Amino acid sequence: MKIIVCSPYHPPHIGGLEKYNEELEDINVSPQDDSQEAQDVAGAEAVRRLASNKAKIQGRVNLAELFQNQTVAGMFQGEEWDKTAEYVPRIVAASIVYNANKSLI
Repeated sequence: MKIIVCSPYHPPHIGGLEKYNEELEDINVSPQDDSQEAQDVAGAEAVRRLASNKAKIQGRVNLAELFQNQTVAGMFQGEEWDKTAEYVPRIVAASIVYNANKSLI
């Protein structure tokens, strides 16, 4: 799986397409058979892959960097991109979902 982080923001806010991509391990691990041991091994491998994927992307997101590119910045200018009034409610809603699911990350 490849992840490309993409986060558009309308000027004057800082943001833009993320200058970042990373090859991530597939977290869908199938057990070798139906035994509990095989399921435990598959579960442990899935957890290991999640941790590995998290370590690969954690701390590497920089929204401001790519938006400094004028071509990228131009892609997100114009009235249709001005969603400033929606930012706060969306951030509040996202933080509720994030906090409720923190243990899954």
